[in-house]
Amino acid sequence: MKKVASFLMIMLLLSCGGSYDHNSPAGFIRYMEDPANGCCRTVETNAMIYKIQLATPQYMACRELINKTGSIDAELWKKRLAELDGTVFFIVKMARKNKENTTEGTSMTDQEHAAQMEAYYGQLAAADFSLIQNGSELQKLAYHFENNYGLSPENTIIIGFSVKNVQKDLSLTFNDRYTHTPAIKAEFSQSTISQLPNIQL
Repeated sequence: MKKVASFLMIMLLLSCGGSYDHNSPAGFIRYMEDPANGCCRTVETNAMIYKIQLATPQYMACRELINKTGSIDAELWKKRLAELDGTVFFIVKMARKNKENTTEGTSMTDQEHAAQMEAYYGQLAAADFSLIQNGSELQKLAYHFENNYGLSPENTIIIGFSVKNVQKDLSLTFNDRYTHTPAIKAEFSQSTISQLPNIQL
């Protein structure tokens, strides 16, 4: 219960209205998750909605380390950034537009289809992601599928890549073979990435 309460407090801090400091940990997360700033893309198809969040090392560290007061321990911050150096992640949230009478994305009423979905997104989908920078495909480092089992509107994929310089154009492509949705693409420009705020602890 304490963990749940802490998580809810963090979400409240991040979702409060009004002005905020982009350079604070909570403000940085809000900046990154605001579609107007170019780090969160939405791709819609006839049946699906894909929300793709660019997750730089700073963003990942913020989400992992921020406490209920909205602050981060400086030593833990330095350690985690060092561990994440040379990586970039993407958080892909998927939901079906029509959530009634379907087995894709949310409500899992058909056990066979649910198992097929879990098998694909849990393992096989990793091979259907690619990240291109300067014409070269970057190496995948990590892949994780979070199945919500119908408890929330979205399922989530977190995928990480090895990158020498995150501050260059990045193009993520996902060929979703489960929903037969090819070439889901999200592009993040060098100018967008280079203008990210600097976090001050």
